[in-house]
Amino acid sequence: MALKSETADLAAGHVPMSFSEAGAAQQFIRGNRLRALAVSSLTRFNSLPDVPTLAEATANPGLEAVSWHALMAPAATPRPVVNRLHSEMARVLKLPDVSKAIANLDLIPLTPASVEDTQQYIAAEAKKWGDLVRKLGLAGSL
Repeated sequence: MALKSETADLAAGHVPMSFSEAGAAQQFIRGNRLRALAVSSLTRFNSLPDVPTLAEATANPGLEAVSWHALMAPAATPRPVVNRLHSEMARVLKLPDVSKAIANLDLIPLTPASVEDTQQYIAAEAKKWGDLVRKLGLAGSL
């Protein structure tokens, strides 16, 4: 069974608007089947230089809504192992072939200086989105 893509649904006209990963949307944008209205990062994408950021498009400095991925390990993983995983991932992300592949997907690698920086980033994201959910009164509907 093939998985259905929200980006493909958008291009087919099944949904009127969507937030999509840039890499998934590129073929549709290049084929003039989708129009990029804004990118949700704080900086414009190299592959879409004429597309404003959400902050620019809405005159809301600092408005950012990005997806992110983190390498996780069980909580009981020994600290030396966690530190080694962190340093190896940072090293791999800097390899020329990996950097090029990431850039081609319009991804922006965040390589925190330490495991604690990663934990702080995750905590800040949870707070930011949790605060928004509560502000909009959506907490009870989840």
